[in-house]
Amino acid sequence: MLVSDEKAARASLKRRIMKWRKVQLSTMTSVANMIPENEAMREDVENLDLLFPSSFPSEDREQLQLTSMAGIEYRLREGEAHDALDNLRIALRFLAVMDHKRKAGTTFGMRTRSRKEETEAKATKALWVAEYRSIREILSTLGMNEDDSVLKLLTDEDCWRPDISAPNNFRAGKKVPGWIWTINRRKGHDDDDEW
Repeated sequence: MLVSDEKAARASLKRRIMKWRKVQLSTMTSVANMIPENEAMREDVENLDLLFPSSFPSEDREQLQLTSMAGIEYRLREGEAHDALDNLRIALRFLAVMDHKRKAGTTFGMRTRSRKEETEAKATKALWVAEYRSIREILSTLGMNEDDSVLKLLTDEDCWRPDISAPNNFRAGKKVPGWIWTINRRKGHDDDDEW
């Protein structure tokens, strides 16, 4: 990222945070005294604490009268977790297609562009895995049961996808796809609609 791009991104983030602070001061009045006075002057805006309800332990949320706001944040984070899983599934599908092309021999070896695409796809997969895990941790802070039946703990084994382009082999069905392929999706959301 160029220095000018970084400055522009930082300035945009600062504007968004200041906009959030105005909303926050009107809806979460109990945290007003926790916002630093010189916050608008800081250069390291990416390190500012946004003081979401999830930033506080459960007891403090009750004392600060943030329980209803915590419920709203919980529902937003749930949607965010589902979005992260959707994006993870897309990344895994893309990796499966690349793997199939390599196995089928449709490319002569792994060309530089193919390697670059594969590296980027693996990085994208890692990004969405980390994003989901981070969101799940926040949901846990907001009171989600660790044994939640929908938004489960994500392991590396859950990110496995069977090769659907190849015929079934003996014992091919022994390894079951991860739970991310079988969870109940949000109502009205279907991947087939995108195609």
